Amino acid sequence: MRAPIQTVLDTGVRAINGMLTVGRGQRMGLFAGSGVGKSVLLGMMARYTSADVIVVGLIGERGREVKEFIEHILGPEGRARSVVVAAPADCSPLLRMQGAAYSTRLAEYFRDQGKHVLLIMDSLTRYAMAQREIALAIGEPPATKGYPPSVFAKLPTLVERTGNGPEGGGSITAFYTVLTEGDDQQDPIADSARAILDGHIVLSRSLAEAGHYPAIDVEASISRAMTALIPPAQFGSVRRFKQLMSRYQRNRDLISVGATCPATTPSWISRSGSIPGWKPSCSRTSTNAPDTAMRSGSCIAFSTGANMAKPNPLHTLAELAQNDTDAAARELGQLQGLRTQAENQLNQLTQYRQEYRARMQAVATEGMTSGRWHDFSRFLDSLDHAIRQQTNALEKAESDLMAGRSRWQNQKRRVNSFDTLIARADAREEQVAARREQRTNDEYAARLVRDAASRLN
Repeated sequence: MRAPIQTVLDTGVRAINGMLTVGRGQRMGLFAGSGVGKSVLLGMMARYTSADVIVVGLIGERGREVKEFIEHILGPEGRARSVVVAAPADCSPLLRMQGAAYSTRLAEYFRDQGKHVLLIMDSLTRYAMAQREIALAIGEPPATKGYPPSVFAKLPTLVERTGNGPEGGGSITAFYTVLTEGDDQQDPIADSARAILDGHIVLSRSLAEAGHYPAIDVEASISRAMTALIPPAQFGSVRRFKQLMSRYQRNRDLISVGATCPATTPSWISRSGSIPGWKPSCSRTSTNAPDTAMRSGSCIAFSTGANMAKPNPLHTLAELAQNDTDAAARELGQLQGLRTQAENQLNQLTQYRQEYRARMQAVATEGMTSGRWHDFSRFLDSLDHAIRQQTNALEKAESDLMAGRSRWQNQKRRVNSFDTLIARADAREEQVAARREQRTNDEYAARLVRDAASRLN
């Protein structure tokens, strides 16, 4: 019987310790796309996590990153208590699978000696891809996104080997990185890993592009063992913070255009117009701005003080609508790519079935045993099942594409509406300016007439 997760583990990262508390023996997933700081975050945990031994498995990554991770990211502090197992991307898929199993076996060895082990595996997705290559090579039919069923059976077999040992023994706290293609959190490997792990930490590309590191998306991340590790007061504070940040993100457009006032500012906005300490760009940088300007609920006035001109709401809303249109266009391009990929996979499966059917009939004319015919028929049924699944995936991709095209068209119409409103507003402003100028000229002419009349008298 394994011991329950009862002891808090200090990872050396405040965002994880405070908002996503991890316990000894917990299995966590690090979900992120490429280039958002996964390796740097793993290096931070390897250097500063309170563990007796650290086992690092670099599975399927770039070969140049092995030495870079060991010398620069891991550092002397991490190397002093670490074991590194590397199976780069140029290795065979069998070696990559063995590298993951070997890393886990080393962690089990140190756990059996009563030590607390930190296992870092980068990445679980490459391990699944290696199993996919092997399974497809031996004739196993593909299923979800080209992954055979054996891939989803191998993942829990590997992950379940980690965790706590018997009561009073050692432990293995594991962090597995999961590469989400195109930042898609519904990727089949990511979805399967999320179900078998004890929590997941999501890294946000938008935060990374804004220079916020580590780019942890606290709203999308969770630690399932957290409730048993921290007192109720701290858990209440964490929930309160997530609620504040979620509501702030939903209303940030209104705040940015100054659509709130002191009388109607909700209680979740602080006196400075933002969540304290959340966004560095919303901090007060001018000491000349009065307190009333700081209570307006808008973060845009902080960078230049109270003398900044009030923005035109129509222009601001039009800019936001254009940003949404650009985002919808990028999403539409991604959906078109996914639809093309699904169609290509379906065509490949259909062609392979035809070739396999022809080969089956050719062998049948030469004569075959009933057992071999049964094997041929069973594999043909598997292909038919995979084709049906891929057909459903293609239909879903087409449906998503139509929905994305509809969203893009709606956003485009919204931008056109704002452009029309701005043009009308500009025309009205020009008319008002012309009338004001005409009135000024008339007043000036009348004054000249009065002055001339007074001189004549």
